[in-house]
Amino acid sequence: MRRRRERHEGREGHGRLGVVAILLAACGDDTLNLAFQVSAGPVQACPSEAMPAAPACGDVPLLCDAVLNVRIVRPASPEETFLPFCEAIPRDRLDLCSLEQLHLPARQLPKETLEVQVMIWPRDAVKEDPDTGELDCREIYGRSVSIGFGVHGFPEEVAPSPALGGRGYYRPGDAQTVVTLGCSDLPAVNRPACVGQIEVRASLTEVGTWAAPVPVQAAVAVRVGEPRYVPNRDEHEWRPFAALEPRLNDGLWIGGLDAIDIEGDSMCIEVIGTSGANVPTVRCARIDKGARALELAGTWLQGSRLQQILTGLNFMAVPPQGLTIGVVLDAMGRPAAGYRVESSPAYGVKYLGVDDQVVPGGVATTQSGLFVSEDAPYGADLRAYQGTGTIEQTREPAVGGRVSGKVTIAVLSLAP
Repeated sequence: MRRRRERHEGREGHGRLGVVAILLAACGDDTLNLAFQVSAGPVQACPSEAMPAAPACGDVPLLCDAVLNVRIVRPASPEETFLPFCEAIPRDRLDLCSLEQLHLPARQLPKETLEVQVMIWPRDAVKEDPDTGELDCREIYGRSVSIGFGVHGFPEEVAPSPALGGRGYYRPGDAQTVVTLGCSDLPAVNRPACVGQIEVRASLTEVGTWAAPVPVQAAVAVRVGEPRYVPNRDEHEWRPFAALEPRLNDGLWIGGLDAIDIEGDSMCIEVIGTSGANVPTVRCARIDKGARALELAGTWLQGSRLQQILTGLNFMAVPPQGLTIGVVLDAMGRPAAGYRVESSPAYGVKYLGVDDQVVPGGVATTQSGLFVSEDAPYGADLRAYQGTGTIEQTREPAVGGRVSGKVTIAVLSLAP
């Protein structure tokens, strides 16, 4: 998890999982005595509440059903597997100490140096034989996978990546073969829905590349929350509920809520860069208060792009009460020109050219698709109409309006 990794940055060391020993017979008198420990960073650090103590198995949550995958191979020919082990991890407790309940079958191994690969996958990612219930870790998320390991011995952080994983080496005569597990994609086995929470899932886009996910997840922090009206200031103030964490396997950011506690009928995803000067953005949507899972979207606006837009509005900075920046997109996710944007209740809208400058007297979007509302209050519904037409063209209205100290992003997607 990104924030956990930052906390351990610059600190080396690993914490043992107590003793998770797995014995396999080798040719001759040797046995492979396999034990696990947990990475404390700086690479793929696992969570630990007590610093500077190294993480133990009880520090690493496993809230969801998970599967242990062990492969023993010759380093020179990794396609030859001596132990393809793929078994569900017992749910006697909701952390990594559950591994202590597993026992690998005995196997005869050649008396030579062997590579031991260990991976932990979400249970629903692993192929299951519909007749026997047998698990097959060669097929993950519906396709065959071959996991690479980096120079630190941890799985490469590319999708799909195991939730935890590591690589070690068995050498005949060693008393024990220790594999250090890195937290490659820990949120994949810690979905809030697994413990009865309301799950929040957010996809991220970036201003200017609306249809593409944010490429560098570590560059932003993401939270879910609600703007609350403050009567004595006559403005809406941001109230965060929970931070979201990136899940590598599907590019989503996830988090959990015990309950949906909102005053209105909308919730927002806040996105802010983690370095340099940044103004947070919020992108909001109407929600079903009775839902057990929420699908929301967030939008990242880089500081340099925001400053360019503010310059076009003759602003030195975002107004204290906030500002709405929106875009009209066609059915393919491309900026759409020639559309009039109206807010309900009615407030002023300005249109920006491809240079992010305000178009004097503009009455519709340009090829940039961008528009701005300086005075619409939070909760305003924004709709798009083609030219001077009176028939709404948007799939559904976007929630816009000012939130104190933030830029509200409104994305109007046109119906096909």
